[in-house]
Amino acid sequence: MDVQIQESGTRAESWAASGRRPAIALVADGDPADRNTMSGTPYYCGRALNDHCGRVLSLRPGYGWLTAALRYGNAPVERLTGRRYSRSHSALLGRLRSARYSRLAAEQGADIIFSAKDCKGIAYLQTRKPVIYWTDATFRSIRGYY
Repeated sequence: MDVQIQESGTRAESWAASGRRPAIALVADGDPADRNTMSGTPYYCGRALNDHCGRVLSLRPGYGWLTAALRYGNAPVERLTGRRYSRSHSALLGRLRSARYSRLAAEQGADIIFSAKDCKGIAYLQTRKPVIYWTDATFRSIRGYY
């Protein structure tokens, strides 16, 4: 069955009419331009987006020092509390990355923000641009994990 949605005045129509491909800010938990980040998933997402959708702008997350500090602090917290702490889902790290991505996407003229498995990087995003979040995990598989 073929389903077609027709709307007038959409962003897609304006890009098609102008002949301009949209600029897509690609964010990931690591460097999305690096084939070794998360087994290459963000890298290959970026290649597919560039080949089929628009011009990809790879935004690096930054704050590696904070990620390292949270990693080293994780073991003592786990021993004291008996609970696992997901350092990668820290609210502080999420706020810092979101602020960075918001700034970089605006500076580089992104039309869309595409997050390849980086929920914390887009959790506090301050933008009016469309945000696409893609992940390969289902809720059922991660429920109770953290």
